[in-house]
Amino acid sequence: MKKEVLIYLFILTVGAIIIHPDLLYAPLARFEWINERGNYYHPFVISTSVYLLIGVIRLTIRGIKHLYKRSSKS
Repeated sequence: MKKEVLIYLFILTVGAIIIHPDLLYAPLARFEWINERGNYYHPFVISTSVYLLIGVIRLTIRGIKHLYKRSSKS
């Protein structure tokens, strides 16, 4: 569980910096704009979407590996 939280926080941080590079040099101005516009949840929605997409890819790869292991045993 701890690993998954770290992965999610990493996605959130990297995504925020890529989309809003001004967070590195003017974070207070960015937070003021967030308050003015009421955009509180969009970083979490985007990060959750990316995390779920990565999760589906990870589960697919794990399933394929499991099928290969099963077929190699028989």
